[in-house]
Formats: sequence, C-alpha cells, structure tokens
Amino acid sequence: MARTKYHYYEFGNKTSKLLAWQIKKEDNEKFIQSIKTDDAIIPLLSSKKQLSTMTSNPLILTTYNAWLQLHTLLNIKIQLSGNTPRKDNPSIPQPIAHGILQTWVRKGIRSVGNLYINNVFASFDQLSEFYDLHRHNYFKYLQIRHWIKSQTVEVFPNKPEETLLESCLLDPKRTTTKGLISCVYKIVLDSSPAYDKYSKKSKWELDLNCNYDDNSWNRLLNSSQTILTSTKHRQIQFNILHRIYYTPYRLNKLNASITDKCQRCRISVGDLLHMLWNCARLQTYWNNVIQVTSSVCGLSLEPDPKIWILGDVMSLKLNSCKKYFVLLASSAAKKCILKNWKSMEPPNQKHWINELLSYCTPEKILHSVRGTLTKYDRIWTPFLDTLTTLDLRD
Repeated sequence: MARTKYHYYEFGNKTSKLLAWQIKKEDNEKFIQSIKTDDAIIPLLSSKKQLSTMTSNPLILTTYNAWLQLHTLLNIKIQLSGNTPRKDNPSIPQPIAHGILQTWVRKGIRSVGNLYINNVFASFDQLSEFYDLHRHNYFKYLQIRHWIKSQTVEVFPNKPEETLLESCLLDPKRTTTKGLISCVYKIVLDSSPAYDKYSKKSKWELDLNCNYDDNSWNRLLNSSQTILTSTKHRQIQFNILHRIYYTPYRLNKLNASITDKCQRCRISVGDLLHMLWNCARLQTYWNNVIQVTSSVCGLSLEPDPKIWILGDVMSLKLNSCKKYFVLLASSAAKKCILKNWKSMEPPNQKHWINELLSYCTPEKILHSVRGTLTKYDRIWTPFLDTLTTLDLRD
C-alpha cells in the first residue's frame, strides 16, 4: 500500500494521544479523556492481544494499532523506558507491583527513571537516603532491579535512552499539546524511506512510448498539485501519476483467482492505461469529451493520453484559461471512469457533462472570493455557450 503524507499525518494524530498518555500521565484526563481504560496504560502494552483482553472499545483498539504500526515504521521496539510510570503499569509483574510499590510511588518514585541517579541504576542505600525508604524494602528493591535488568539487558545498569517519540513530547519548550501532531508527523516523515518518484515515470514512459526528463516530470508532478484548485482533483491526479489505483491486472498479481481481464471489454488485460484510456468501450466516451473540449477551446485537440491522462497541457497552444479548462474537463472525464471502475458499462457524455457542471458553482465562489470573476468568465462562458448546442437526451 502506498504511503502518502496523509497517512503519516494520521499516524501523528492517533499516536500523539498515546504519547501524551504515556509520558504526561498526571494530565491524561486533559489529553485523552475519551480513550481511558480503568486498568491499563495503553502504550505500555506489548501486544494488541493483551489489550483486547482489557477492552473491546474499537477507538482504543484502532488507536493502539496505529501505535504499533508507527513503531514498526520507525523500527522502534516497545520496551521499558525511563519515563514508564510505576503505578498501574500492566507490564510490571503482579508479585512486584503488589503492596509496597504503591508506598514508593507516594514517596516520589513515580517512574522507572526515578530509580536512576546520574543515568546509572541507583543502589539501595542511595534510594533509601534520597526517598527515605525503610530497610525492609530491600527485597522489593532486588525484585525491581532484577525485572528492570531483564527488560533493559543491553544497556543495564545505564538508563535507557529516550526515543525520538519521547523526545518530541518531553521537549521543555512544549507547554501544551499544540503542535504535537505536527511533531510526530515530522518524525515519521523524516524516518520514512525516500520515495522514488522516478520509478513511476519510467512505467508511464513505457506505456505511452515517450520520454520525460527529470525536470519535465517534476514540473508535471508539481503542476498536478498546484494548478487545480480542488483537493479531490489533485488527489485523483496524484493517484494516477503514482499509479495507485488497483486494476484487474494488479489484483491478479495479488490473487491468481481474480481475472486480469478488463470487466468492460472482457478481452484485453486491464492494466492502468487500458482501464483509463485504451479500452475499446471507452473510445466513444473519450471522443465526445475531446470533441466538446476542442469546441470550447477553439482548437482541435489531439487524442493524446499525455494530455488527457497525465494532464500535460504545456505543449498546447492555448492561453492559461483554456489550458485550465482542459485540465478540468480531463479531471471530470477521469473521475467518471473511476466512479464506474468496477462497472461493466462505460460512462457516457451526459455523465461527464453533469460532473463538469458540478465544478461550476464552487469555481465561481472561489473566483468571487479572490476577486477574479473576469477570469472565471473567460474559463466557463465558452463551455456554457457550447452546452446549449449539445443534444444530451438519453
């Protein structure tokens, strides 16, 4: 599954709540009141199975699942931390946690980190002097020391280092939860593997029998996310350029029992270019789209998938308003195909016209707010005039 920045932001949104719960436990009513359980500190659990025995709340289970995925993505093991609370910690064995340990919490030993002095595990005499522990606590000290050693065997007796996630929340400059999601998001984004955007370029070049240099491809990627104003259009174009959609051909690679044939024509292999452009049952649809758009622009447009699928309009001898309309028209055409992705019937001209007309009002509102209604008229008036000449009867 392709990971986009949106997915990383979702990781930040969900896991920041768990970070707040784990480290700033005294304030967890304020941070994540909605996902509190009575007998567990969620981030300290080592598995989802352990959590499922304590709660069936889908919000808690989903959020914890994101927490596990985040650790996997960052290659971090959920292990004992210096910031791990001592009270109500389900990871601490009951024989150790029972009884006298609560007295230690009241005396100030609230987290594992309180057992370290100068980043080294303290002796019993040091703890007794600092926290006023009685001599009969010595056996409990040995139990706790043995358990912590078993959990941090690679670094013991030194204190475990803070993870990037903990450092994010424990930043002394942070006084509120404002900006916490962005902090986690940045950690995930910086730690994620670099995305090779040029691997998709070579596949499109092979499909379309063309060549793009790196600068031209970067321009195409950037323009797909800047020229179009609708986030839906940008997302569709992003998914197409990065070949995210699951085609019959791609599904067949995942499961051989699924046919790789196009469900519309049932003859050709349903790869991405075929599903969007080459299918014989789409030819009438695309011819109508191109014919109407050519009439609006006053120029005979070529049936070139680089224009209509990739959105490469830079070579067209049109002004910026008409190039923008070509992008709108192609976006509407592709959206109609995607809405009928699994349908045996292709979309028709009426579907495309209705989809394109649905963009008219939001565009007018946007240009009105920007004070550019003149530009709106230059984009849409030719299309609305052409619309009156079309026969849209079924």
